[in-house]
Amino acid sequence: MIKDFWNNIFSQDKDYVKISPNFLDEILNHINLKESSKILDIGCGTGDLVIKLAKKGFQTTGLDISDIALSKAKNKALEEKVENLTSFIEFNAESSDYKTITNSPFDLITCKLAFAFLKDKILFLQNIKSILAKDGYFVLITPVLYPNIEYSEHLKKISADKQETLNLLNRNFSRVEIFKETPIKDDGTEIVFIASL
Repeated sequence: MIKDFWNNIFSQDKDYVKISPNFLDEILNHINLKESSKILDIGCGTGDLVIKLAKKGFQTTGLDISDIALSKAKNKALEEKVENLTSFIEFNAESSDYKTITNSPFDLITCKLAFAFLKDKILFLQNIKSILAKDGYFVLITPVLYPNIEYSEHLKKISADKQETLNLLNRNFSRVEIFKETPIKDDGTEIVFIASL
């Protein structure tokens, strides 16, 4: 079961690459969010991005399938004194019922390092569209694979195909840009896609 897999990882004090405050500022400056913006982070893990966004004054919700990760995220939010700006919900990102998590659309939806693990990426992107504000943004951060390059088994497991991802985004959003490409270990590349309706 997928929940057991992620609970096992997070019970070993595993935490994933955190987004730097400067890089987060670059993204936020690029999309120019209003102070009253409502944000959702899908696959939030132990809450790093949720807490950084809350510290900037945004009302932020984190979703993750791992109750162990969410417990750690809630504790971090308390330690950082942003519990009044954060909420954490145990939720399977492959669910088809995203409307149950909100009664109003989100101005920004982020998904960092979780996209490659989703089996039904089309359904996932349709769900994003269903809860994204008309003038909102979807920021997808994922390692990607390019054709005709030999990658390590580890990188293959955590990466999405670049062209397939771009095609899926273009089919579901009216505007898609590659905001940043960054080399990562094992000759990989991480891309930040920004999409809007």
